Amino acid sequence: MFEIDENMDLIPIDEPQVTIDKRCKRKYGHTNWCRMGTLSDEETRLNPIAGVDDVKGIIYFRNKDFIEAKQ
Repeated sequence: MFEIDENMDLIPIDEPQVTIDKRCKRKYGHTNWCRMGTLSDEETRLNPIAGVDDVKGIIYFRNKDFIEAKQ
């Protein structure tokens, strides 16, 4: 199975979303995560990264929601 990122590149998906959601919920109390290769600089500014799983290609965010940057 593949997912398409913002550059229209195919990203292989090995692990189902429901499995990642469960792991994220257990570790961080929410389901805010993304696959490597789909993260933008803006998303990093709005929500810091809590953890990275290089083997499975998952980035976990620290907060449940993205927080708008203060002007």
